[in-house]
Amino acid sequence: MTHAYGEIVQTNLGTGIKDSKGREIGFIVALVDNGTDFRALVQNARRIKGEWQEFGVRQSSKSYRSQAEATRCGFAIANQRIANIK
Repeated sequence: MTHAYGEIVQTNLGTGIKDSKGREIGFIVALVDNGTDFRALVQNARRIKGEWQEFGVRQSSKSYRSQAEATRCGFAIANQRIANIK
């Protein structure tokens, strides 16, 4: 998806764990690339009726020197959060 800020790639990661209402808990990893600034953010999410939806306080993105670094750090943060809830 292209946004005013740049190209946005979004990946949904499920945990296989359900909340008290039966919704799967997961995370949305969003990577933003405008050619000079590379950002990653990890947002809490729930799968509701098969669709991932953001949940909780909106997370702010962090800037990285390269897209590779943003990707590596974004997925590392998401995997750490998944490990913390399992």
